[in-house]
Amino acid sequence: EGAIEAIESSDNNKATTLLDSYVAFVNEHYDNERAPY
Repeated sequence: EGAIEAIESSDNNKATTLLDSYVAFVNEHYDNERAPY
């Protein structure tokens, strides 16, 4: 939700930060065999 809202408000830096945080979260909680997205 946060990243989409940031994109809709054209806050690209915020969107990128949230997306990076999401990717880091996924990498921590799922094994590396899975596809990244």
